[in-house]
Amino acid sequence: MRLLPKASAELARAAPVALAARVLAALAVGAAPVAVAWLTRQAIDRLTEHQVSAAEVPLIALCLFGAAAATAQYLGVYADRELGRRTAQHALGRLFGAVVAPVGVAELEDPGFQDRLRLAQQAATGGNALLAQQFIGGAQSAVTFVGFLVALLPVSPLSAALVLASAVPAVVAQARLSERRVQVQSQVSPQLRRQVFYSSLMLDPRAAAEIRLFGLGPLFRGRMVSELTRSQQQERTVDRATLRVDSLLALLTGAVSAAALLVTAARVGQGREPVGDLVLLMAALAGVQGALAGLVSQIGGVGPALALYGHYDAVVGARPVPGPAPEPSTAGGLPGPLHTGIQLRDVWFRYHPDQEWVLRGVTLSLPAEGSVALVGLNGAGKSTLVKLLCRLYDPQLGSITWDGVDLRELDPAALRRRIGVLFQDYTTYALTVAENIAVGEVSTLPGAERPDTDGGARVRAAAAAAGVDTLVAGLPDGYGTMLSRTFAATSTAARRQDRPEGRPAAHPGAGPDVGRTGVALSGGQWQRIALARALLRRDADLLILDEPSSGLDAEAEQQVHARLVELRARRTSLLISHRLSSVRQADRIVVLRGGRIIEQGDHDALMRSGGAYAELFRTQAAGYQLAAAEPSGGAGR
Repeated sequence: MRLLPKASAELARAAPVALAARVLAALAVGAAPVAVAWLTRQAIDRLTEHQVSAAEVPLIALCLFGAAAATAQYLGVYADRELGRRTAQHALGRLFGAVVAPVGVAELEDPGFQDRLRLAQQAATGGNALLAQQFIGGAQSAVTFVGFLVALLPVSPLSAALVLASAVPAVVAQARLSERRVQVQSQVSPQLRRQVFYSSLMLDPRAAAEIRLFGLGPLFRGRMVSELTRSQQQERTVDRATLRVDSLLALLTGAVSAAALLVTAARVGQGREPVGDLVLLMAALAGVQGALAGLVSQIGGVGPALALYGHYDAVVGARPVPGPAPEPSTAGGLPGPLHTGIQLRDVWFRYHPDQEWVLRGVTLSLPAEGSVALVGLNGAGKSTLVKLLCRLYDPQLGSITWDGVDLRELDPAALRRRIGVLFQDYTTYALTVAENIAVGEVSTLPGAERPDTDGGARVRAAAAAAGVDTLVAGLPDGYGTMLSRTFAATSTAARRQDRPEGRPAAHPGAGPDVGRTGVALSGGQWQRIALARALLRRDADLLILDEPSSGLDAEAEQQVHARLVELRARRTSLLISHRLSSVRQADRIVVLRGGRIIEQGDHDALMRSGGAYAELFRTQAAGYQLAAAEPSGGAGR
């Protein structure tokens, strides 16, 4: 209940007018049955006393109250929906603002945080509005319940006392059941997350080929259903307990109502009470039963709704929502242009305290405007070092400095604006070509907060530098071509019918629907788009390229590396590649093994030393040598 003030304030901030309208509508709807019952009693009593003219006033009032109650109910429905819309907009904005606020990404890799985040997202998309509905609905039921109890007192004080007494165990039972629902909600969260994973996997076009080729559909479907069944079984246990409790309480209230009605009917039959009292009692008992059932139901739903809000509050309240990013500057902890270089001093890092160290005492210098290449086998720690340079993680031991200043003392957003990165596991966005490149520097996007008036030219220049401009020129809409088929508006068959017979495809080599559904690029083409994204930042002093040509053919790789040599000459660069032929021209080559630097130097020096680098280079070179017995033309047979 400590969360109740926070939740109320959140709702008031998100939708003050809709919340006020919903409360007023609830109070009116809750009071209407009591007023109608009381007015009905008045009308019947006057009619039985043959006071027809006197009965006109309560009858007219009945009509007015009925119309007002119906209007209030319609207003409540609209206010409910508006409350849901506004709270979802407000809460989702705050939630995802908080999600992207942390400097690093370690939190997103924590399964416990993922469970909490899923529940917080449920709260944001509907849970917060549901919480409002539970409380307002409870208030509406409480108004009806109290109103009918007051109406019952003069007619049957004993009945009023018994009904009130029967409400106490109902409230206690629902409070306990609510606690059980909250526990189940937390217990089934991992199961629901796995269920979503399996269902998403079966719907993922990227996984469809392997799923069908290896016959994985039944396996994943079975696991999805198994996780769903296990979570539903726990929920079913609580629902059955709720059904038993609610049924017993309904029987208890029904017994009290039957006794009260029989006693009052007997008194009316004896002429000791007016007929209107019996009518009021019947309406009051029915209204009290309905209101009590609604009240205990709302109480039972408050616990889970507050628990959902608790997860939302834990995510949002743990960190401030980020505001506009500061402009790059050398003042106030913001990095300026790189003058001397970046230093790693005895850096140790591991992803979790229970895991092995990925980097073990790495000391490395990246001099300003120098080029460094990093090589090593898979798992040596190369990509981890990239993540540390970008401050996606911080080292557990040691330090990384930018012109002598520890990265942890610099503004992370401003630091990252001075870094251009092509990650090994780059992201493919369901956006246009221009947008896929422009996300590398958001100021080049149309409608950006601080728009770059030369953004379009910068995007085209980056595409040319990455060697992707020729590809873009052949796409149906050029830089406006959608690089996804996710947002197709109509079916494939309908699109084919729309095109006149014999009409060619949108561009040579494209599928019949490529101009309307988007283009699916190859891995190498996507890699060039991602490279253009990394080259877009004009203020980037550090250029990091993690396997920039892994998806390219030999000719494309040669072209890309020729361009990169020119670009790296004006920046500090770190190149990571398994293809050692592409790192030969680096000023210094650093060899990682087991998270440690085992040797470094230029290509010639490392080849003369005959160490790990020389061994790797000769092994790769041997793969390109013709066998002694194979003639020079053998490759073309």
